Amino acid sequence: MFRATAPALLLALAGCAEPDFSRIAPLEASALPASPTNAYADDPRAALLGQALFFDADLSADGTVACASCHRPEEGFGDDRPTSPGVFDRPGRLHAPSLLNVAFQEVWMWDGRADQLWSQPIDALENPAEHDFTRIELAHRVAGAYRPYYEAV
Repeated sequence: MFRATAPALLLALAGCAEPDFSRIAPLEASALPASPTNAYADDPRAALLGQALFFDADLSADGTVACASCHRPEEGFGDDRPTSPGVFDRPGRLHAPSLLNVAFQEVWMWDGRADQLWSQPIDALENPAEHDFTRIELAHRVAGAYRPYYEAV
C-alpha cells in the first residue's frame, strides 16, 4: 500500500498537484511493432505457450531455473540482485535486465548479440551458468509436456 501512495505523498509534500493518470492506458497488442521474422508473433496460442515456458523451471539442467527466476514479475520482469544465479547454484555473470518494452528494442542482450527477440532465450537456455540446457533437451521437454499446445500453434 505504501508504494501506491508514496508518489502522491511526495508530490503533496513538494507542493505539486497529484498527476493526472487518466490519459495513460494499457498497451494493446495491436500497438506492438511487427515481427517480420516470427510468423507466430501475433498468435495468442503462441503467447500462452510462451508464457507457460517462461515459468517452467524444468527447462533447466537441475529443474530449478525458469526464465521467471531471473526476470521476476515482482521486480518488473528484471532482477534486483547484482547478478542472477543459475543452475546448481552457479554464480551468474550478468544482471538480468527488465523485459518491459523489449518489443521496441532493435538488439538484445547486454552486448547486442541477439538480433531478434525470439532468438534471445536460446543463449540463456544453453548457457552453463544459467539454464545449462540443450536444444535437444528443450525439444524433448516441449514434445513431452507441451505437445498439444505446440501443435495447436
